[in-house]
Amino acid sequence: MAANAKPLILYDNRFEDADPTATDTETDYNVLNLIDWRDYTFWQADSAGTKYIKVDCGAAATADTLAIAGHNFYTASANLSLASSTDDSCWTERVPEFTVDTDDVLMKTFTLVSVRYWRLKIVTAAVAAKMAILAVGQRLDFERYPYGDFDPDHEEIVADTEVSKAGYLLGTTIRHYPRSIGLQFKNLTPTWCKNSFYPAWVDHLSLMKPFFFAWEITNHPLEVYLVRLKDGSKLAMPYNPVRRSLNLDFVGIRE
Repeated sequence: MAANAKPLILYDNRFEDADPTATDTETDYNVLNLIDWRDYTFWQADSAGTKYIKVDCGAAATADTLAIAGHNFYTASANLSLASSTDDSCWTERVPEFTVDTDDVLMKTFTLVSVRYWRLKIVTAAVAAKMAILAVGQRLDFERYPYGDFDPDHEEIVADTEVSKAGYLLGTTIRHYPRSIGLQFKNLTPTWCKNSFYPAWVDHLSLMKPFFFAWEITNHPLEVYLVRLKDGSKLAMPYNPVRRSLNLDFVGIRE
């Protein structure tokens, strides 16, 4: 087994650098839905077949990670690949063609590269492709492993339950299953906190926007989640005495 990877998040997105385009789009499924960070608004192709989602960043821009949420690629038996180009003519494959085992959140990492054009290729035979969020950008790798107890599978149950006066269960309507992920980090360098994490906090996390989180992408590549900061989160990175510490609480839902 390969050595455990450190946690990472992806909030950076080349497809937000300019309006993406699609080969075709079903009515009421705008391609711009892919970049609004909402997992309940979708782009959908108007037919099965080979489809491309492309963006012209306007200038060379970096990326090393692909992540997608709210898709039907397992159901549609889709083949996917990611490519980039410097001239919108010759394309270099960054993520080779692959298939998925579930319709859950997916993530693929690759070697960091800076180019102007990015293109996701989706091939389906009988079912039109559909997805809610598409991100291709430069990930933020945490500098340390989580400290102390860490549970990536912590869930709660939000439900409406009716009980008779005698105590018998009459019925339950389950609303959703919130996921809570708490992370504690110690011995972080001031440089990483200031130059790597703080820009992420300012530009995305503190705006309460969702982002992708993988707690260990090497040995647990399917355990990738779309999360956001817990309401009431605060930024605190105290020195102790030279290095710094950081606690984060993420929330999401079971897919």
